[in-house]
Amino acid sequence: GTGALIPHSYYAPAPTWAWFYNWTQEFRLQSTDTASKFQWTAGLFYELDQQIDQNYIYAHYDRQLFGLYGLTVQDIFFEDLEVTNNPSAQVNSWDVWQNQYTRQYAAFFDGSWAFTDQLKLDVGVRESWITYWFHESTSGSQEFGPSLFANGRNPETSFTPKASLNFQMDPNNLLYFTYAKGFRGGGANSPISYASCASDFQHLGLSGTPLSYKSDTTQSFEVGLKDNIANRVQLASSIYYIRWNGIQQLVILPVCGIGFIGNFGEAVSKGFDIQADWRATDNLTLDLAVGYN
Repeated sequence: GTGALIPHSYYAPAPTWAWFYNWTQEFRLQSTDTASKFQWTAGLFYELDQQIDQNYIYAHYDRQLFGLYGLTVQDIFFEDLEVTNNPSAQVNSWDVWQNQYTRQYAAFFDGSWAFTDQLKLDVGVRESWITYWFHESTSGSQEFGPSLFANGRNPETSFTPKASLNFQMDPNNLLYFTYAKGFRGGGANSPISYASCASDFQHLGLSGTPLSYKSDTTQSFEVGLKDNIANRVQLASSIYYIRWNGIQQLVILPVCGIGFIGNFGEAVSKGFDIQADWRATDNLTLDLAVGYN
């Protein structure tokens, strides 16, 4: 048979709430004799970082729509509103809550030694101790199952050295080489039930999303020149090579549309850059910057 369409506006509010707290403290000691061939800096570092996130989807919000088509929450999501110790799960079709905080301690030292007036070596080391905690839950009918709760602790250490060798060929020309290692701290993912994204997990060969991910690291190498030509032209040029390991990447599950972060693959970045400043006259300066990656 035929029937008339009944106009109806449906909406599912999806608010997001977040709270951040960060506190850092650093203590330093450093040399004061500027005439000495050896210059140094040493110190201690502390950081406390906390973040609370909550995301909702009120897909059960519009009861009139359900009644219009004779549907129930169970018809759509294959389960009724949850009765859990999370009150908002009884109203929301999707409710994600995360409390994550990081505590970091670090000790560092940087020293430079002038072998001659032309040659100087700068070496730095840093040791970091990081502990990452997380408490989180995912609930609501769109979980297609009971609420999921997870918590964990992820301790890591990271040693990040750097070195730079500078050769002052003459007062107007400097050649340098640098090496450095860097890292980015890890984190956590909200738990996702297998039933919510079963086809995606099967396709990727996963049993679920990883609850946490680790730090990713970089190692960079750079050779460069800094030149001053007749106090009219200043040139800064360099070539570089960077390796990036254990990359923190966001993966979007294509069918269910939910994302998670994991450590996947590695990358290489290499290229060069040139910056030139030309004081054509006392009143006119021209700048040029070129880079290739």
